[in-house]
Amino acid sequence: MALPQYFKFYHSVLSVIQDGRVYTNKEIREAVKMQSNFSEDDLKQLLGSGRKTVFEDRIGWAITYLKRAGLIEAQSRGHLNITKKGSDILSSGVEITNSLLADISEDFRQFVKVSPDKDEASAVESKDGQDGRLIWRKLRKRRWSRLTS
Repeated sequence: MALPQYFKFYHSVLSVIQDGRVYTNKEIREAVKMQSNFSEDDLKQLLGSGRKTVFEDRIGWAITYLKRAGLIEAQSRGHLNITKKGSDILSSGVEITNSLLADISEDFRQFVKVSPDKDEASAVESKDGQDGRLIWRKLRKRRWSRLTS
């Protein structure tokens, strides 16, 4: 089973921290790992840089996006807890997507805003199987070329 893209981890991350206590990034990763059915090979797969695993990276991006949307908050660096908004969204049973996060959070909309082009603004949920990081790299290059032309 291949690892899902980062936004597919939103529900898992919120579920892990739903009790309201403060968790470290490592505790969140370990709890999500325990709840999953990923193979050891999937969990050991490294990014191109070889510095960290794809699993760690995707959980990290999920956490970043959930923080930007106000569903979780950092009590201090690397110490996170769920917010009231996060608890409400989790208990509602809705699918948590980037579109939903953009609908409920101005800060999230500003965070993912790349250009007025609708295609680029929604590219973070690309279904083409590319990692979110690669998509952002391409979007930043496009944006930079527009600014410097």
